[in-house]
Amino acid sequence: MTYKYTHILSTILLVVGVALCLWAGVKVLNTIDIRQGIDNSVDSGYSFDINDFHVELDVDEHKSVQVQEKIDVNFHYDYNHGIYRFIPEWLIYTAKDGKATSHRYKISDLKCSGEKYEVDTIKGKQRIKIGDPNIYLDAGPHTYNISYTYDMGTDPYDGFDEFIFHAYGDYWGPSIDHSSITINFPKELPEDTKVHFFTDKTRHWDDTDKVTYQINGSTLTASYNDVLYRSLTVDVELPEGYFEEGSNNYGYVALIICILCLVAGIVFFILWVLNGRDFKEYAEEIVFNAHDNLDAAEIGYAYKKATGRKLTIALIISLAAKGYITIRTSADAKSIKVEREKGADTFLSANELLVYRQLFSSGSSTDLATNKTFYQVFNQVDKCVVSSLEEKIHDMKSAKLKLYSGLCLVINVILLKLAYCNIEDLNPKLNYLYLLAAIGLALHIFATIVMERKTQYGEDLFNRIKAFRNYLIEVDKNQINNYTENNPNYIYELMAYAYVLDVSKIWINKFDIPNDPAFDYIYNMDNYYNYVYTPARSSSSSSSSSSSGCSSCGGGCSSCGGGCSSCGGGGSW
Repeated sequence: MTYKYTHILSTILLVVGVALCLWAGVKVLNTIDIRQGIDNSVDSGYSFDINDFHVELDVDEHKSVQVQEKIDVNFHYDYNHGIYRFIPEWLIYTAKDGKATSHRYKISDLKCSGEKYEVDTIKGKQRIKIGDPNIYLDAGPHTYNISYTYDMGTDPYDGFDEFIFHAYGDYWGPSIDHSSITINFPKELPEDTKVHFFTDKTRHWDDTDKVTYQINGSTLTASYNDVLYRSLTVDVELPEGYFEEGSNNYGYVALIICILCLVAGIVFFILWVLNGRDFKEYAEEIVFNAHDNLDAAEIGYAYKKATGRKLTIALIISLAAKGYITIRTSADAKSIKVEREKGADTFLSANELLVYRQLFSSGSSTDLATNKTFYQVFNQVDKCVVSSLEEKIHDMKSAKLKLYSGLCLVINVILLKLAYCNIEDLNPKLNYLYLLAAIGLALHIFATIVMERKTQYGEDLFNRIKAFRNYLIEVDKNQINNYTENNPNYIYELMAYAYVLDVSKIWINKFDIPNDPAFDYIYNMDNYYNYVYTPARSSSSSSSSSSSGCSSCGGGCSSCGGGCSSCGGGGSW
């Protein structure tokens, strides 16, 4: 792949990568808002009451819980299909030290006995939807028995074991008239077991005094003595070692993705340091003319990758300055007539020869304002200049690294978004890896932006061209008298370079020859630059304009060389 297409493709990938970063950032903010906000699935119509809600928990020594929920509801009116119940896999728990942490649990075997139901996942919460969409229930009492396995995983606390369970779930909508819970532990509970009941997840609302509970061996039974408007959290503190090692409920996909994003950022930053960082610039001494026998078009491309149109104009100016053509413009500059003064010879560069032949392909003169085929030379000049200089001034290794870096950036942004918003299997203790991964992406973006560089030759040439441009801007008229004594045409020969380096008017204004036709056509070239392209756009397609390509140069061109959800809830449907 040539430098041009490598550069274009890598630039596109960089833009896509940055755009995806912004998109992923918005998605992450929305995810945080959803996780911290109120469950949108609340049954705001309160089409039923919960008369009784009993929860029975059978806990094994690994903190895997068999949950049985018996829910007695009373529908206010006909035309309900049933109820739904959310059971989240992520919950926020606040330990007795006041630190809130996220925990991930595994839910399995979710079902409802004696009823038709389906299980799906909405916003990270498993939902059991009970009822038949083809059957409406009569108003009045109905009982639902829901069961599932809730694997709470490894105990995260040091010095003690703790069993914390959010019973009932938040955001049911209606209140719970009577609520009770039975917990069957795997071993007998110590006499000094500490039990607390909270009606929030942050331990601020301790409602233990509203709960009647008793411990009988390994069983704890409790009943809330008031109407319950939110979830009830039971917190049982047990001695260290009461529970055996539980299962790891966290995966490795998000962990691997975070590490990959961080490593990729570091790797491509190092590759930039080794292979993409620009060579050191140095102060170039005053340069009095162009270097390396480059024509004006090649100087323009090496300086700022000027397009074929501007390069062609510079070559026309160069041909006029060397006396090969004469340019005559009408008073309104709508007619730009070019006449041949002498035949082409070996003193012309390959690019000048290409333009010269195109100008006089149909005769000894042409009017650029009406010539509808001349625009074809734009692409030919562009291709010839690129083919002669591209690999000399552009470091292909760094260009390819920029392409690979851009591709890797796009992939990593997508993966990190999926890891945070969709996969969500990272242990909350490692949440800092998301931040490190984001830093890695920022480093990756920086490395991709600055990866591409010039070759040592290209950097040296660029510095010399800048010095030459500064000379055109700063030189005093008196300073070039010595040059004009040996070469009276010196001022005119530099006009093409001044034009392609965007200092033509500064150069012209240095000389007190306002009526010289040689200066007039420079001013009219800017009009031509925009004007001549009009017939090109209305002529044949660009594909025909480039059909001859670089081959039209003849021999000349070739010689140029984790977060958390709410704690559940439900409603009717």
